[in-house]
Amino acid sequence: MQLPLAQGGDAPLTYGLAPAPPLGITFDAKRRTISGTPKQEQPVTTYRYTASAAHKVDGSRTASGVVAEENRAPEVVSAIAPKTMEVASQPVVVDLSAHFRDPDGDELRYFAASETPRSVRVDVAGSTLTIHPLAVGRSLVTVRAADPEGADAEQSFLVTVEASRSDRARILNPPYSPEGAVKGVACGG
Repeated sequence: MQLPLAQGGDAPLTYGLAPAPPLGITFDAKRRTISGTPKQEQPVTTYRYTASAAHKVDGSRTASGVVAEENRAPEVVSAIAPKTMEVASQPVVVDLSAHFRDPDGDELRYFAASETPRSVRVDVAGSTLTIHPLAVGRSLVTVRAADPEGADAEQSFLVTVEASRSDRARILNPPYSPEGAVKGVACGG
């Protein structure tokens, strides 16, 4: 973070910050910058930023809060397992908060998309992902978690939708008549 340049006074100016920043934070008086990440959680502290010429203080500014803490992106903490479902079966629900976390403790917003929405439809409400099997096929589902600063993490998993058991049974065991023809189908000669 770049601190402001002092106006007026006799050069050269000397800049200061009091009290000293916490461990992990660096104040560079020549560049007027504060950078780094605190090594541990810090209480809200008021810092006094000063500019001095010789022995006279020309100006000062006061700031309070946590100094220069950088936002860290959300993280994937566990992979979402592939899913196999039957056409028109009950939707599958996944708690996304079990698969992502934010190292800063920020609240996450979740988004999801299906590569093949004709086969698999996905909906997100809060941290709940609902997967709807619509038609036989496969779809890659991508889920993204974003923090309020816009940093994000994503992961993808495969959803396979199969024919229902009753449809598979009809395909594998078609109804035959004793004469060997499929029932309801006339065979001509």
